[in-house]
Amino acid sequence: MINLFFAMLVVVGGLTYESLSHNPSQEYIIQNRYEHFLSEVEEKDQEDKRLSVHYELKEKDIYIECKVKDFLFNQDDIGTIKKEGEGHIQLYINEHKVDSIFRSSFVIKSLPSGTYKIRLELIHNDYTPYGVHEEFEITL
Repeated sequence: MINLFFAMLVVVGGLTYESLSHNPSQEYIIQNRYEHFLSEVEEKDQEDKRLSVHYELKEKDIYIECKVKDFLFNQDDIGTIKKEGEGHIQLYINEHKVDSIFRSSFVIKSLPSGTYKIRLELIHNDYTPYGVHEEFEITL
């Protein structure tokens, strides 16, 4: 679908491969429009998800914001009976559980340079998974 969109963008925009090769700045414009379209599609997809994750890299710190539909982060009832819509997030870095998170926004600080797979998983109060997770890869 994405390739089809790119092909339509090139045709509708009146650009051909030859015109791109003669004017490299046009390629930049198309790339920006294409990326904007992708971010709109991703935002729409995120609206339909129970968990959506947005992150930003600032130097060696990763700022993460989790939006969870119909969910209460609850540290007080951890380890008690499962209650739908309550719990926490388990943070995994490169497949290793690192921490339990009890808020929607947090920062992973001062990771060494490298590539990391970050996974965030919704967990009930009784430590059973909701079956809802998001993951992304980031290079510092």
